[in-house]
Amino acid sequence: MGTRTWTSRQIGIKGSAAFLALAVAGLSWLSWTADARDKPKRGNDALSQKMRLKLDASSKVLEGLALEDAELIKEGANAMAEQSKAEFWQILTDSDYRDFTRDFRSSMRRLSAAAEKENFESAALEWMDAVKCCLDCHKHVRSVKVDLKK
Repeated sequence: MGTRTWTSRQIGIKGSAAFLALAVAGLSWLSWTADARDKPKRGNDALSQKMRLKLDASSKVLEGLALEDAELIKEGANAMAEQSKAEFWQILTDSDYRDFTRDFRSSMRRLSAAAEKENFESAALEWMDAVKCCLDCHKHVRSVKVDLKK
């Protein structure tokens, strides 16, 4: 097998391309870190702290799904279902918000039931449904807050 020799032109082109790629990556990183510093920090208020508890419970569900650990899935689902019943979360009174809350709790029940049966495929689908519920509800809450500010 012969050895390949590189011409100085090929080395120059490849070197320039590598330098350009590194420069773009470096500038992108600097831009990203500057943006991150400019964004306001997440709130440390009671609502943010309660939301952090829900996120911690959701991490248990995701970990349980990844490891096919039914107990971890049930623990996370049950924690989120209980948290959603707290009066603290009744921040809006409109029918859409009530529907989102009902759908979320139902989704948590189905998720827990699927985990109980160790039906991990069904549990994964229920988890995706629950995440969709969360995203839709958060979008609704943001839209209501925007309307209230007008």
